[in-house]
Amino acid sequence: MFYYKVTIAYKGTAYSGWQAQALDDAHEKNPTVQGIVQKALNKVTKYQAFSLSGASRTDAGVHARSQLARIALEHEIPAIRLQMAMNAQLPDDVQLMHCEPCSQQFNPHTISSVKEYQYYFSLSQLTNPVFNDIVGCELGHPLDNFSHQERFEKMTEACRLFVGTHDFQNYCNKDKKTVSTVRTVTHCDIHSANFSPLGENIYYIKICSNGFLRYMVRFIAGALFEVFKGRVELEDISNYLNGYQSKRLSLKAKSKGLHLISITAK
Repeated sequence: MFYYKVTIAYKGTAYSGWQAQALDDAHEKNPTVQGIVQKALNKVTKYQAFSLSGASRTDAGVHARSQLARIALEHEIPAIRLQMAMNAQLPDDVQLMHCEPCSQQFNPHTISSVKEYQYYFSLSQLTNPVFNDIVGCELGHPLDNFSHQERFEKMTEACRLFVGTHDFQNYCNKDKKTVSTVRTVTHCDIHSANFSPLGENIYYIKICSNGFLRYMVRFIAGALFEVFKGRVELEDISNYLNGYQSKRLSLKAKSKGLHLISITAK
């Protein structure tokens, strides 16, 4: 077999997450990014045997700038030719951004890595519809008597509480495969996006960790938005990091604002 390390970018709006939902991609009830890439691989390789595995199982509606994956093929294809052929078969909202040969030992599932997510939101009451699919919410005005700036500063202060090694059991959905809910967050803060004159007051939460639990970033973002609105205080954030709580601190933020930015091997 011949192995390739690839990075894949996609706009997740039309997809039910990364992971394929059926062994036969042609019979997926709802399209997935992995399924779409596998369909393209079938055409490029003329239905030779192959495998495709990704590093992160992004949820429905979540976007990625750099999903890390490995392709294994029966017959060798030069990396640049494989990338160009794949992009010619893929839809505009999914593209291979990089492709290089790698060893069989490279496994995106098991590599020790740091992942960066960004969650995009607006401080305006209305956002240009151009950004509807990639900006998660419009926070508008705080619900208490604090000013916009005071609540934004409080939200930024709350970000710092998530940095470090904590048990995130109250900020995730646990599944049967979850052995531990302890994770180390190395970075969590807020930046101004400023990526287009079409949108004003758009910001993002940048969060980096050695591993994320299911919906972890979206529950953290949801809690931070409640801090801005004045319904959650810094003490609440800390309490939910220090022990099990029977009630949710907040709803999870919408999937459309979440972007997988990078996966960096240590």
